[in-house]
Amino acid sequence: MKCKVLLLTFFIIIISFNLSEAQMVPAIYVFGDSLVDVGNNNYLKLSLAKADLPHYGIDFPNQKANGRFTNGMNAADFLAEKLGLPTSPPYFSLVDDSNNNNNVSFLNGVSFASGGARILDGTDPYVHTQNPRLPPSLPQSSPSLRQCEISQLSHPRSNSSRRPKPSSPFQAFVAVPSSLSVSPFQSIHLTQQIDYFSTVYEDLYKQLGSSGIKNHLSKSIFAVVIGSNDILGYFRSSDLQNKTTPHQYVDSMVLSLKDKLKRLYSFGARKFVIVGIGTIGCCPARRTETKNEECREEINFWSIKYNKGLISMLQELKSDLKDIHYSYFDTYKILLDFIQRPATYGFVEVKAACCGLGTLNAEIFCLPIAAYCSNRSDYIFFDRVHPTEAAHRIFVNNIFDGSLQYTFPINVKQLVAI
Repeated sequence: MKCKVLLLTFFIIIISFNLSEAQMVPAIYVFGDSLVDVGNNNYLKLSLAKADLPHYGIDFPNQKANGRFTNGMNAADFLAEKLGLPTSPPYFSLVDDSNNNNNVSFLNGVSFASGGARILDGTDPYVHTQNPRLPPSLPQSSPSLRQCEISQLSHPRSNSSRRPKPSSPFQAFVAVPSSLSVSPFQSIHLTQQIDYFSTVYEDLYKQLGSSGIKNHLSKSIFAVVIGSNDILGYFRSSDLQNKTTPHQYVDSMVLSLKDKLKRLYSFGARKFVIVGIGTIGCCPARRTETKNEECREEINFWSIKYNKGLISMLQELKSDLKDIHYSYFDTYKILLDFIQRPATYGFVEVKAACCGLGTLNAEIFCLPIAAYCSNRSDYIFFDRVHPTEAAHRIFVNNIFDGSLQYTFPINVKQLVAI
C-alpha cells in the first residue's frame, strides 16, 4: 500500500512539474477589440455587437456561440495556449453580479477586450484639433472631466468597493460624447478597459503585496489589439472628416495609444504584444462598397500610415523607458500575403465571407438565418469583417515564434525569455 501511495505521489509531482514548466508567463492581460474579445460584450445589455448567436462558435469545442467573433478559437485563445495558460477569461464574467464565485482570481490573466472598441473614445485630448498635441478648447495644464474620473479609478490603493459594475447598460458611455459613440454597438473602449484593469491591480496588490505584484506584472504579457474600429469609424463619419484630416486623426490615435501604454507601464506592465491594423479595406464588407469587389485602398492607405506611426511610437517608448520590451506584429503584411498568395497558407477564398447574406456574404452579419460554408478553413474571413479560426491560428503561430518578416524587433517566445 505504501508503494502505491509513494508511486501516486511521484506521478503527481511529475505532472505538476510538467504543467509548471509548460506555463511560460504568470499571466496574460488582454486589451482590444473583437479580434480578441472572448465574451465581454455578452454582458453589455444594450449592445448589438455580440457574437452570441449561431453560427458563431460552430467549431469551438462545445460548438456554441460564446462571444468570439469567429467560427472557433481566436487569437487570444491561441496565444494563451502557446504560453501554457488557460484563455484569459472576460473581465465581466468574473465581476458580474450573477457570479456567485467568491474565489475569483486574476492571477492567470483577464481579458478586457470588447467588440467595437476604439483607441479614441471622445475623451482624448488629441481629437478634433488642428494641432493634435494641444486641444484649443482645453488649457494644457487643465484636467478634463474624464481625466479626473480616471485619477479616482487608477490609484493603486483606492477602495476596491469602487469597482465599476458592468450591470449598468450605460457603463461604457460614462463621459463619452455622443459624437463618437454608436449606441447600437455599445463597446468598452480602451480607456475604460484600463480603468477596469486598475481595479484588478487593487485585488492583485492585496493578494501579492508590493514586491509580489511588481514581479508578477513585470513577467506577464500585456496584449493590445486595437485600432481598426477607429479607422473604419473615421471613414463612416462625415462629422469627423469635417473636423480633422485623416493624417491628424491617425496621429491622434498613435498619441492616445502611447499615453495608454504609459499608463499600463505605470501599473507595472513591462512586456507588451502590440498588434498592428490589418488590411481592413480588403475585408468582405469593404469590398461590397466598390464597383468590382476590390479593396478600398483609401482605408488601407491610412491603416499603413497608422501602423508606421505606431512602430515609430514604440521605438520612442523603448528609448524613453529602458525596461519596457515589446513584440510588434505586422497584421497588414501577413493578411495581404494571405490575399495575394492564398494557397501558401491553405486558403482558397479571399474575397467572400464564410457566413452571411448578400454580395460576398457580406451585406449582413452572420445571423442564424444566414448561409455558412462547410469548408471554413478555406476562408480567410468568417463573417463580413472577422477572420476565421484558421487565419487566427496562423496569426498567432507567427506572433509567437515567427521571423522578423512579420514580428519585430522580437517575437513573443523571445519576449518571454527576457
